[in-house]
Order: sequence, then C-alpha cells, then structure tokens
Amino acid sequence: MTVNIETLLTTFFSNSHQYPAFLNRAKEGKITRDENPVSHFCSYMGIFDPVTKEVFMGHHKKANKWLFNGGHIDKDELPLRAALRELYEEVGLRLTDHDLIGPSLINHITIPPSTKFTCREHYHIWYFVPVRKAQINLQHPELQKEFFKNQWLTLSEAMNITTDDTNKEALDWLSLWH
Repeated sequence: MTVNIETLLTTFFSNSHQYPAFLNRAKEGKITRDENPVSHFCSYMGIFDPVTKEVFMGHHKKANKWLFNGGHIDKDELPLRAALRELYEEVGLRLTDHDLIGPSLINHITIPPSTKFTCREHYHIWYFVPVRKAQINLQHPELQKEFFKNQWLTLSEAMNITTDDTNKEALDWLSLWH
C-alpha cells in the first residue's frame, strides 16, 4: 500500500511544493486511520456541475465547516478506490475510475486538538467529479447523517462560505479548470 501511495505521489505531484512532506509521510508507513488514528491519508472529492459551474458542498456536523465530500482511506485501499467508495456511501453515486478527474491536488491540514476528533493531521488527495446536479440526491441518508445542510453553490458563494484552507485550494483549482 505505501509503495502505491509513493508511486502515485511521484507520478502526479513531484512538482508540487507539498510533495516532499507527503512523500516523507508515506514512507513512514501506517497511512490509514486504522493504522494511525492521529496522522493519515484521506481522499477528497470536489463534486461540480460543469454546465452550471456550481459545486456541491455541505456544512459538516463534526467540523462545523462547509466542506466537499471525502473520507479516510481504509487499510489496503488505494486513494481512487476510497474516493469511489466515499462517493457511493455519502452521495449515492456509483461511478467508475474514468468518471473522476485526478488525482489532481494534494494538500495537508493540521487539525486542532478537540474531543470530537482523534485526527490531528490529514494528508488529502483530491479528485474532481463532474456530474449534473440532478445526479445528486440531497436527501441521501449519509448526507443527512454527516452534514447539517448540503447544497449547490457558485464558486464565488463556496469561496465565501468555506473557512477551510484545503477546500479553498480545491475551489481555486476548480476556478482554473472552468
């Protein structure tokens, strides 16, 4: 698993300023939450409608922030598989490898100490997901469980509503792609 993460990072992100830190963390091993509840890798998905130029975000209950969907990579799972699994679990979308753009972005967040989380560091690997708005069920049970509210937002609205720097960076990436 670690070798696959290292290969992914080297193949797609060797020119990124974040690459050395990501590669060093990957080489440490124990990259999943099950193996290391404090510092681990996650897959995030920037869901967007390329026609309306809107993004799908939610007000996350635990983080109390507006975020894109995403989640922890499971043991022996590649980031792309984690992204596809999370898309199905959280949003009800059954997609294939070819439906996602990426991996497109990496970024890191340090999570302040809290009683809500054991996580202190997330190493995000981002995929972007072009879909039509009608494909998303806003009443999906997992969305209701994890988020106070979910909605489609323009890039400008999303940039104004989110306070999370990693999600703002993903929005910047999308603004360049459009």
